[in-house]
Amino acid sequence: MTAFDVTRFHSLLKTKAFGRNFIFEPSVGSTMDVARDAAQHGAAEGTVAAADEQTAGRGRLGRAWITPPGVNLATTLVLRPPHSVVRDIAMIAPLAVVHAVEDARALRPGIKWPKAVQVGSK
Repeated sequence: MTAFDVTRFHSLLKTKAFGRNFIFEPSVGSTMDVARDAAQHGAAEGTVAAADEQTAGRGRLGRAWITPPGVNLATTLVLRPPHSVVRDIAMIAPLAVVHAVEDARALRPGIKWPKAVQVGSK
């Protein structure tokens, strides 16, 4: 598996805000912690924290959310929505990723509750 190419990512990005501020680390404890810290220090909405390896991620019910290197790209997106739409975003975001992957590749991803997008068993 090839390493994530941040320069290529930026060259292919077509959004005006989301992903324009992109924080990438090869290995982190949790992308959520990186994104939270960035948000608390004024990072713009749409900032993405990403890592090839996540060693201390947290899932539902206190479960560990580990991302081994070279297998997945762990990401967290900084959003500042009105409180009234937070629940909707949690459902819409993975659906949007599924559609984007389907459009970009001949893959059929699925959604693993609550927010993980997977292709096959990965």
